[in-house]
Amino acid sequence: MVKKTIVIITILLCVVLCFAGTHDPWDGTKWDVASPDIDQPHGNAYKEIYDLRKGVAARINKEHETLATSSAGGVHKQGSARAFFQDAEPTTQVNGDAFDSGDLGSLWFDSNADPDNQFNVLTATTPTWTPISTEIIAVLLASNRTFAGTLAVTGESTFNNHVNLGADDDLIGSSTSDITINTNKFTVAGATGNTVIGGTGTVGGTLDVTGNIDPTSYETTNGGFLDEDAMDSDSATKVASQQSIKAFGKAHGYPTVNGTGTAVFTKFFTGTLDADASTSVAHSVTSGATKILACSVAMKNSGGGAQVFESYAASSADNSISVSFNDTNVVFASVGANFQGQIYRIKIDYIL
Repeated sequence: MVKKTIVIITILLCVVLCFAGTHDPWDGTKWDVASPDIDQPHGNAYKEIYDLRKGVAARINKEHETLATSSAGGVHKQGSARAFFQDAEPTTQVNGDAFDSGDLGSLWFDSNADPDNQFNVLTATTPTWTPISTEIIAVLLASNRTFAGTLAVTGESTFNNHVNLGADDDLIGSSTSDITINTNKFTVAGATGNTVIGGTGTVGGTLDVTGNIDPTSYETTNGGFLDEDAMDSDSATKVASQQSIKAFGKAHGYPTVNGTGTAVFTKFFTGTLDADASTSVAHSVTSGATKILACSVAMKNSGGGAQVFESYAASSADNSISVSFNDTNVVFASVGANFQGQIYRIKIDYIL
């Protein structure tokens, strides 16, 4: 009977041991929160404690400084903290609980933002996620800033105050860039370099223009321009208008043509007559037949006569000559032998 009892007890112990939870080889790798339970053999207690410490340390040491004596270790390693990284806005804590004040300052990278991976911080438990760029930009713009490199802006820039350029700093655009101050107030076309200055603005200092100046009108408000028909002033720094010069000339200096003051111009020609009976001299007066008011000539007579001032026909063919003009030429005809090859002088009075 005793032997039978011993056998039964032995079998029961084996059954218990066979079904007992075990973490062998006791190195912390066989993590199981459901074992050991309260019915496990007491002889394994120290092994279980050892295994538990090993298991906890192996996991905590992944993102924390190594656990050590004197309460050392356990603080986060650099780079160990992990923010939310997902497309959707986090609405709860990781375990599903509602956000509370202790969660403020949590971080979330929006992996589907534009631009990608927008960085946000939890600023209210509602929850409210605020882009960190909002705060960065606010701080950046709150005070004067100096950019050491190149600041490139691809979109439109709006300045409500002004832009200061330091010593030797330039405002440079591309070959197609336009500089426009309001509409037709000051516009420089990048493609052509054409400049329009409109409105009532004033250009101070010296304005040097290397290209053409194409004004549509002049006005005398700021000086420098004179539109004065009487021309009574005497300025060395004002430009007179064409109209005022013409009006003054008509009133004070122009000769009259058929009773009207008219600008009359004079041309002179010198040369030598051809060695024959005809010579034509181009006068270059457009529509000369109607624009030439007077034509005077003087020729040398090789026969000993003085230079003469009229066209005439002498009794001697050698001393005969006639002069006329048409639209293009002053014509010497019937030139006598004493005039051929001799010098001539022509004076033409004409209008435009």
